Amino acid sequence: MITIKGIKTFQGHEDEGFNATLHINGKKAASVINEGNGGACYWRWEPGADKATWEAHVAGQPPWDCNGKMVPTDADLTIALLIEGEKYKRDCRKGILFILEDSPNECRVLGYRKRVPTDMLAKVREQVVAKHGDKILEIINDRFGPEFGGKA
Repeated sequence: MITIKGIKTFQGHEDEGFNATLHINGKKAASVINEGNGGACYWRWEPGADKATWEAHVAGQPPWDCNGKMVPTDADLTIALLIEGEKYKRDCRKGILFILEDSPNECRVLGYRKRVPTDMLAKVREQVVAKHGDKILEIINDRFGPEFGGKA
């Protein structure tokens, strides 16, 4: 199982940067840094880390749509997508994250600055659905289930 821990993000010169730790089967495998300058990630692998499992995971990812051109998903993009998923999960505890049809590349949020109880997330979800209805392309919280304000 592949997990990401210790995620810290910051605004780099070109993009959002991050520091994170990649864990494979519960063991720290690598430290990863993206400076947010448009370049590649820096990987520092632990001695004896299970790189083969990571490489198989990366190889199993679908191609990425880059401005209409399908390109292979590499290790840097895979880690970035995993971190994005973890950030979404964290943010889903604070509100309802949703994407509308008219702006598919923009994630909107209706919520709070702090973690809120699940029953409160259900009420916020009702407000989002009532206001936007059929215009909702996706409610991100649904990726993570009821604990995060999503559908069961």
